[in-house]
Amino acid sequence: KVLAVFGLRPEELKHLEKRTDRGTCEKYIWCSYQKRTGGGLTQPRRLYDLPLVNENGEIQEWNLVELFHQNLIDLPPLQSKTGPAEACRKYMSKKEGWIVLKKRVEERNERLGTYSFRHSYSVRGHQRNIDGGSMATAMGHSYETHCREYPWATKSGTDKAFKAAKITA
Repeated sequence: KVLAVFGLRPEELKHLEKRTDRGTCEKYIWCSYQKRTGGGLTQPRRLYDLPLVNENGEIQEWNLVELFHQNLIDLPPLQSKTGPAEACRKYMSKKEGWIVLKKRVEERNERLGTYSFRHSYSVRGHQRNIDGGSMATAMGHSYETHCREYPWATKSGTDKAFKAAKITA
């Protein structure tokens, strides 16, 4: 749930901190992870949740920020010879929800991995009209990286965006 709702890399699960906004007293989760890239280091960031929607169109409210602040989220062991992504995959491979999801995905000749949650976070953000720059910041990478690695533009999405722009103009 944490990977999906916050669009995290598995490695980032090891770098989460409780924080509270001094001005608003709003609790949030901070990720201190800095990924090395060709352009340097990514920046630590505040995490923003994008709740999932179930098959009935209902928003899945899990209150993960509050649960995290109360120490009620047990993360899986993240030690593995090949890293946290593999540890997450092994952990999830035993969970019923993952098994069902994997079967659905494979029936469509698609792949499912630990980064699938991160990719779906990007898709949900764009479906909810969050601009690419904001999504890039929330996901902890540059706008350039976001456009290159998360090219979710579609003809129907482009049509909707321009129709919406005409209505609000």
